Amino acid sequence: MSEIIHTTGITGFIGRNLLPLLLKKYRKVINHNRKSKKTTYTLYTSDGIEEINFCDPSPILLHLATNYNPNPKSIEEEKEIREANYFFPKNIAANFSKVISICSYQQLLGEKYQNLYSETKTEFNEWCQSKVDQFIKIYLFDSFGYGDTRNKVVDVFIKNSIESKDLFIPETNVEINLTEVSEIANGIMKSIDLPSGSYSLKSENNIALVDLARKLIEFTNSNSKIIEKGKIINLISKINNEPENIYESINNLSFDDQLRNRIDEIKKTEGL
Repeated sequence: MSEIIHTTGITGFIGRNLLPLLLKKYRKVINHNRKSKKTTYTLYTSDGIEEINFCDPSPILLHLATNYNPNPKSIEEEKEIREANYFFPKNIAANFSKVISICSYQQLLGEKYQNLYSETKTEFNEWCQSKVDQFIKIYLFDSFGYGDTRNKVVDVFIKNSIESKDLFIPETNVEINLTEVSEIANGIMKSIDLPSGSYSLKSENNIALVDLARKLIEFTNSNSKIIEKGKIINLISKINNEPENIYESINNLSFDDQLRNRIDEIKKTEGL
């Protein structure tokens, strides 16, 4: 077992699912928290969790933390995005020889389709590219699964379907690529031992929003209607150069059964 790895964002959706795997590989996982008012860190071990003031050295930083806000409504929100996605990770990454940055597929889009969120994350990557000895970028697409509290499209559709509420989709054809979180966690673990470079975690589950809505209506035996409203761009189709895909299926369940499991989880946790 290796000694220590440092992280950011381990309390987020992906981080919570990744932590048990990290603790099988590392004796200590030390998380850096942007919102901590003091110079303290959270230490995770197989024995539990504690707050510490001294940060044990390690060559590796796994950067998960992010502030996803594609449409900031004030200068304060813009500052928060820049702080979270650029200044905070940069200040930490300066102390490490190897950095693994978890990125969004939005960063692979052309300049025309960028927003402040993707721009600031890309700025951090560019800084690491010139300052860090070993730098790995892992691009993620859309995720879902156990313990998700982000209210993303899969869960919104599921909750509305269970309650027979209408499901709203754009008038234009929009596809998403969905990966169950355990497989994302497995791919991130795999990336720790990869050489410097750019990689993708893109599953085989490319699905149009209208088809996803139909599936979930069927699986929940719902009376929901699908309402087409507004137009948005099918962003996945705008990506020209995708990095090497390191996705590996580890789940014995089909995509449909993964969705059914998530339906059961939401029914239980939401009391629906």
